[in-house]
Amino acid sequence: MPLAGGSQFNVQTYLVGSIAEAEGIGNSSQNLNLATLLQFNGGSGLGQCDEFYEATISLAASGSLTLGLTGGGLIDPFGGAIAMLHVKFIMLQVQAQVGPGVAAGAIILSPGSTNPCALMLAGTTPTLTVAPGETFLQTNGNGVVPNAGWVVTPSTGMNIKLTNASASQPAFGTLIIGGTST
Repeated sequence: MPLAGGSQFNVQTYLVGSIAEAEGIGNSSQNLNLATLLQFNGGSGLGQCDEFYEATISLAASGSLTLGLTGGGLIDPFGGAIAMLHVKFIMLQVQAQVGPGVAAGAIILSPGSTNPCALMLAGTTPTLTVAPGETFLQTNGNGVVPNAGWVVTPSTGMNIKLTNASASQPAFGTLIIGGTST
């Protein structure tokens, strides 16, 4: 169910830190502060989203999950069926550990085995690996990039796949996808 025009999606990223010169070399430091706010107003045009998917991902060792972006049974946070025809952003955050001192598995993002949707991936067998403790965010069509989003084609190009790269540890993460129904 597409969301109304008064809706708004905000995606915020922060990089905060500091760097200091080594002892004995000098006495200066520099703060690093980078904050990015991506706003997508409700709708289906440039800089807009009317479809939103968020899920906690849990994959057994070597396990995988295929998600259909249109007609695949995905539900938005308000209980409506998702039928994306364009993806404006995708964010995947992978949990660092499954327990104290035990690293979690990395998650591999790829087009689905059947009816693949490549999104931003290119090549013959494209994949993107997000390591434990890392966050991946890619946008397309946020008003800065003059683009309508990555195309999702019902029935033939609608599936993405998440695979745990570890054969011995589970992988956990959060997946957020925003797009449009037209």
